[in-house]
Amino acid sequence: MQSRKWGTRPGLHAPLVSERDFWNVQLVLKGKNPIAAPYQLNWPGFPLRGFLRCSECGTPLTGGPSRSHTGKTYDCYHCYKCRAVKSIPANRTAGEFLELLKRLRVNESFTAEFAQILGQEWNSKTGDSPLWSAS
Repeated sequence: MQSRKWGTRPGLHAPLVSERDFWNVQLVLKGKNPIAAPYQLNWPGFPLRGFLRCSECGTPLTGGPSRSHTGKTYDCYHCYKCRAVKSIPANRTAGEFLELLKRLRVNESFTAEFAQILGQEWNSKTGDSPLWSAS
C-alpha cells in the first residue's frame, strides 16, 4: 500500500501477484517495456511445418520468412539442426504436396476395414455404438 503520509507499507493480505510482476506490468502499461509475443507452434503460412523431414538427419523442417540478396522476403522451409536443407520455397512445397494428395487413392476393402476399426475404437472409448454403419 502507498500513502503520502506513511510511504509504502506491505498490506495485511497475501498478494495475488508478486511485486516484481506488478512493477513489470506497470512498465508495460506506461509503454516503457515491450510486450513479448508468445511462441506460435502453428503458423498459418506454414501448414507443413513439423510434417516435412530433413533428407539428411530426419529432423522435422521448420518454416519462416527468408530474405533474398535483393531484400525481398520468401516463405521457406528449412532444417534448423543440420542445415542440409537450406531453404525450400513454401509455395512450391504446398503445390507438390497437393499433387501427391491427388495421386493417393484407397481401395474399397481399406475403406470398409477402416470404418469397422473406427467403429470398434468408438465403442471402446465411449461405450456406445457409432452413428454410422460399418457394413
